[in-house]
Amino acid sequence: PVDFGVRVGLLVGAGVIALIWFGMGYGGFAVYERGARGVKKRVVFTEIDHLTYHVVDQYQNGVYSGRQVALNLESPNGKIGFNGMGAKNEGICTAVLDRLLPGLVERKWRDLESGHELKVDKLVLKRGTLSWKKEEIPIGQLQSFEPRQGFLHVWKREKEMSWAMVNLGVRDARLLAPLLERLIAGRS
Repeated sequence: PVDFGVRVGLLVGAGVIALIWFGMGYGGFAVYERGARGVKKRVVFTEIDHLTYHVVDQYQNGVYSGRQVALNLESPNGKIGFNGMGAKNEGICTAVLDRLLPGLVERKWRDLESGHELKVDKLVLKRGTLSWKKEEIPIGQLQSFEPRQGFLHVWKREKEMSWAMVNLGVRDARLLAPLLERLIAGRS
């Protein structure tokens, strides 16, 4: 039998250790000018190969209660992620996107020009063509594109309904709009 005071002390000590362990595992995300840091890994924006940014608006009993954001960055040296709810967490994700996207889009553009392709869900983007599911069309047949309610809709000429619809929360989907804009501008 252990004294009651000792038991309470051990219990409180165990609780503090658990909180520290939990905090170290899920906190500590920081954004810098050239990269980001999680608790255990760091990534440099110029080394990022893939980006996933997912946004979900939350509702409780039909009333908007906030926005859940999740950000994953993948590089050859590792992968880090960040997620949370609220304006502060969305601001952190926006800061990462503002620093990361221009360079990443430029690298993917150079890849497209050198003959590589960008595959996002069921859409495949190449320098001169765009494929959706099993249909491939030349870039010249694209009319427009627009993000709507978490999806990027792509229209081809002479079609009233969107030809392709890609979830913006999947890997590399946030790169499509700036790349499509460049491809469409380049054809005129």
